Amino acid sequence: MAEKCKICGVKSAKSHPVDGDFSDQTCDSCGHFKISGSAAAVKVDGDRPLIKIRGHIQRYGTNTKPALLDVQTMQLLAAESFPAVSERAEFLLEEIHRSTTYLGQKIEALTKRIVALTYSVVDSDVRFLADYLASEGFVEKTVRGNELLLNVTPKGFSIIEKNQDISTKNKRNVFVAMWFSDELKDAWEFGIKAAAKSCGHHAVRIDEVHHHERIDDRILRAIREADFVIADLTGHRGGVYFEAGFAIALNKPVIWSCRGNEFEKAHFDVNHYHIIKWDSVAELRQKLEDKLMALFGSQEKHT
Repeated sequence: MAEKCKICGVKSAKSHPVDGDFSDQTCDSCGHFKISGSAAAVKVDGDRPLIKIRGHIQRYGTNTKPALLDVQTMQLLAAESFPAVSERAEFLLEEIHRSTTYLGQKIEALTKRIVALTYSVVDSDVRFLADYLASEGFVEKTVRGNELLLNVTPKGFSIIEKNQDISTKNKRNVFVAMWFSDELKDAWEFGIKAAAKSCGHHAVRIDEVHHHERIDDRILRAIREADFVIADLTGHRGGVYFEAGFAIALNKPVIWSCRGNEFEKAHFDVNHYHIIKWDSVAELRQKLEDKLMALFGSQEKHT
């Protein structure tokens, strides 16, 4: 039975079982998300914050893994700048590419998911972005009545593959060792990952890497392939200490961080290292950016 979506308020959401204060919903427009009671009570003023929340859910939520929304995430999303038209067009191109199973396949672009994913409000926004991509030669358009079908051109495939190649070859690879807990989701997404990206690096956590190897073998391989490691000690998981120690044994630089309320619990073996102490995600990002710039500078941007 359909219920009201806790994001957009439209009665089109399906609820899933969940423990505690969180609600787990899938909305036709907003996507799959899990939201705390206090976050659901936050009043969203204006269309743009709602559009940013919806776009975030569609980008980071999947059928099996919901995007997590708590009060801090809602505040961070509200404070984020709105994506530029070129970024929104890139989101559209990536989604059409992701949905393509054979060359030349025409993909319907006027879906609720794509409207939300491209930070759009109505179908005409998506049509504008499609025109933008077509003018650049990245897609071909086919209009059938109310349908807008897009297929990726050879030039479109080329730019996507070039960007993917740049992201792996022209950025320092950063292995991030940290506690895989929902309470650190924002610290990862908006703190560590965002700081690395802003300095031109590519940060990965092992839970986001698709692989067919044993998890411990994949971790050791990822550390060997990394240029440096970021180890957040919050939660003081044994695996984080082990992974950082393995990196040190390989003479890889390790950047340490820990949330303030657990700072004093750090194991004595790491007391002689400089550990970034943070109390908010914004503080973590800023201090980590400063550290990365001091150690490595900014990687050259490629377009």
